Amino acid sequence: MILAATSGAINVQLGGAALQPDSPGTSSTPGRPPELSHFAQVVGLVWRTVIMWLVWVALLSLANLLG
Repeated sequence: MILAATSGAINVQLGGAALQPDSPGTSSTPGRPPELSHFAQVVGLVWRTVIMWLVWVALLSLANLLG
């Protein structure tokens, strides 16, 4: 599930023998074929997620201190 969400977020096709379509020339999942440069997009996505969680924890801590 996480792999599918990530591939959708960076617009990359999933692949593998189980996902191959019956007719040649068609793709079973939308998006671009995976390339090495997509790793940079995944790293950026992970960093944004880490920052979001740090801000969330900071806000919860501040709310706990104030109230």
